[in-house]
Amino acid sequence: MDSSKAEPDQIVQDPSLNALETEKDIKDSPESAALECASKEKGSIEIESTKPDGEANEGEVMPNSLKLTYVTELLMNNIYYDTDVSIDSHTIQLLTDGFMAKFLPSLQKAKSTIDQIKNSQSVLIETVSQEISKFTECHALKDLDKTMAKAKLYQSKLMKLRKEMTNLHEKSRKLKKRALKLQQQKQKEELTRAHNLEKEYEKERMLTARLAPASE
Repeated sequence: MDSSKAEPDQIVQDPSLNALETEKDIKDSPESAALECASKEKGSIEIESTKPDGEANEGEVMPNSLKLTYVTELLMNNIYYDTDVSIDSHTIQLLTDGFMAKFLPSLQKAKSTIDQIKNSQSVLIETVSQEISKFTECHALKDLDKTMAKAKLYQSKLMKLRKEMTNLHEKSRKLKKRALKLQQQKQKEELTRAHNLEKEYEKERMLTARLAPASE
């Protein structure tokens, strides 16, 4: 009875050994190998991205989009080239869904932020254009005011010149009138003098005619 009971007890395996074998099988599976390789590559890229600018290989940090593309390419390369086992489409779909679920929300948020920035930029450009048009109109009004001020100044100068010309014309008319009056007065004086001379000559002639018979 004791020997018959001992044989089944020897056949039963240790549960801890089964757990270790299961964990070893999971670690040796192609899915875990691909994920581990991709995580190592991603970790190395993140470490390189945290280096200072002076320690970078090319002098510039790789953008996030390029990092994601590079990690995806490494993952796919490790899946299809570094491993000799085949991965089913369900696993690839799960990896793709996980990747999209991790990075798609941030990309959508970045896209919405960029759209908001574009809208704000368009509003700002329109506002600046309106302000520029206002300044242009303001400068045009200033130029119009300057032109009107110049027109008023030139009009006042023209009125002043017209007044001076009127005064000169009046003075010229008065001078002509005075010259004519002086000329007439001079002619009258000459006529009076000639008439007086003629009278004196007539008196002398008559006096001479009277003295001539008396002397005889």
